[in-house]
This record gives sequence, structure tokens and C-alpha cells, in this order.
Amino acid sequence: MYRPRFFLGLAVVMAQVLLFQGLAHGEKKRSRAISIHTPNGWYLNIESDGSGRVGYGSSGPDSWGFKAGTFDIEKVTNDLKALTNDEKGRMGSHFLYFLESERQAPDKPGPARYSRDNTVIPALLEKAIEAGQVKKSDRGALLLKEYPPGLKKGK
Repeated sequence: MYRPRFFLGLAVVMAQVLLFQGLAHGEKKRSRAISIHTPNGWYLNIESDGSGRVGYGSSGPDSWGFKAGTFDIEKVTNDLKALTNDEKGRMGSHFLYFLESERQAPDKPGPARYSRDNTVIPALLEKAIEAGQVKKSDRGALLLKEYPPGLKKGK
């Protein structure tokens, strides 16, 4: 009757032990640095070490990871900050992105930014797609063909 709680508690303790072991061996704790969303359902999450995930929709299997150092966080942040923020932008017609460096408090993220720039963000997505080897996956290749990441046409 109490076994599920026991195993859940054991899993939490083991996760904490593994996390602290990694930190004790000099590994840096990763945290989200940048989040980008396309109007048609693709996303790119870049961690503080330059690793991350690129994916489509909300299904975990439709995402692919890439290794640390793939992106230079400072450069990507500066490139995104240089884009013009469209104050009238919205999800579904613009690229949407958040910079974790602009977070104001744990429960207060920085501003959502919107852009229709068709150079910087598509280049970041392409780099993540290559690094994550999305095209080598049958499912990834199908999603890229059917729903290529980018701005919706006609908007």
C-alpha cells in the first residue's frame, strides 16, 4: 500500500545524490538560458552550457538534444537582443523568444519578445537541427518536410 510512496521518495533521494555528486566533481549546473518558439510549433531551448533541445509540438519523442558548446550563449543573447521587438507581435505569427538573463525573479520571467526577422532565428534553428541530427531520424525528417520551422506564409 505504501510502496509507491517509498519508491518515489527513494527516486527523489537518488536524484539529489547524483546531482550533488556531479556538482562535487566540478560539473556546472545547467540551466535554461534561451527559449525560442516558431509560429508553427517548433521550439529551441538552449542551456547555459550551450547544449539544449530542438523539437516540434509537445511530444517528448519529437525532440532532439545537442551537446554542450554547440551555442555560445553570450553571442546568441546579443544577436537576439539586436533584433527589433515587434510590440504587436503574437504567438502564431511571430518568432517568440525569452532570455533567461532578463528574468526579474524566480516567479517573474523577463519580457516575451516577438520578431519576424527571417535570418537570426532560422540560422539558430538550423544549427540546432544539424547538431541534434534531426534529419537522420525518420520522424525528424518527416516533421521538417511537413512543417519546416519558420514564419507562416501570408502573415
